[in-house]
Amino acid sequence: MKNSIIVTAVFLLLFWSCSSPEENKKNDNADSLKTETQNTETQAVELSVSDFKVEMAAGLKLDGEIVHGETWTDNRGENMLVFTEKQTYDDEVEGPAFSEYALHVYHYIKNVGKYELQGEEKDAQGDCGFENRARFMEEAVTITDLDKNGHAEMTFVYRLGCSSEASPDDLRLIMYENDKKFTISGNTNVRINANLELGGEMKTSADFDNAPKEFKTYAEKIMTEQQNHNLWWNPRLFVMQRFLKEHLNRTLIGTEPFWDIKIHDGYLIYTSNIGEPKIRYNIAELIEHENEYRLDAIPEDNDRRLSLYLTIEKKECNDGMSDKKFPYSVKLSQQGNERHGCGKQK
Repeated sequence: MKNSIIVTAVFLLLFWSCSSPEENKKNDNADSLKTETQNTETQAVELSVSDFKVEMAAGLKLDGEIVHGETWTDNRGENMLVFTEKQTYDDEVEGPAFSEYALHVYHYIKNVGKYELQGEEKDAQGDCGFENRARFMEEAVTITDLDKNGHAEMTFVYRLGCSSEASPDDLRLIMYENDKKFTISGNTNVRINANLELGGEMKTSADFDNAPKEFKTYAEKIMTEQQNHNLWWNPRLFVMQRFLKEHLNRTLIGTEPFWDIKIHDGYLIYTSNIGEPKIRYNIAELIEHENEYRLDAIPEDNDRRLSLYLTIEKKECNDGMSDKKFPYSVKLSQQGNERHGCGKQK
């Protein structure tokens, strides 16, 4: 995986620090561990970052699906950072899924051939009946050694948000060097029109005051980039990759009226009936569940009144006009109207 990632309701912020049972009782949402600090007086080892492979995390106790990972070697040995996301939603809900996304980060160091857990961070966006925007930001995970002391800094950003309109999402940046934690909180920039922008707030923790100046400069740069990232439609990369592997260039068809949708890389082309114009829709939300995908798609002109809610299920389908069988069943909802159709072979 590349060396960068990609994640207003329920917040469960957890810290990389040891806590006693009494401390845990004070905050039932906290599940904190402290990274053991190694001897910093040894000669600094040059940071070496290597490619993460999912098989490296085999057998580890993880909550959710692995969406990204990083591996590197520094003064403390062989490190691994694993990111997971876990989705739950109500199967009975029509239109946008009622969902919760839980985000986890696990830090491991190899000891005698086995990875041992050093610390964990987790957060969640729950009870969301609109677009659940909780996710790790793929461009913002980095492993660095800014102060050249042989101990890597781990930096990542995630977002939390649940909305059906253009509004800022919460952003959280976390940086670690050993057991020292540095944070920046804020939200995304949203341009409503030429005269109105929302969000763009940033609050840097006082922990940076006692850190090398490079830490704060670097972290604020990363945070600013993510604030200005186009988050309006941006499905999770790992889900999108699987979806495109199965459905890229597939055509979905329906009868009475004769509508069709062509699936492209990150967007759809929709024709509502024979002779009607082709309209581009950007995929705003993409949820994978067992043998189906659920998509929320927004017109390119951002008129959300015309949003499409699409379910593609791997189930035999008949178009209702012939004896021909198709491998996928499709349900399309728009402005309260529901249509059914089939997915063709590629």
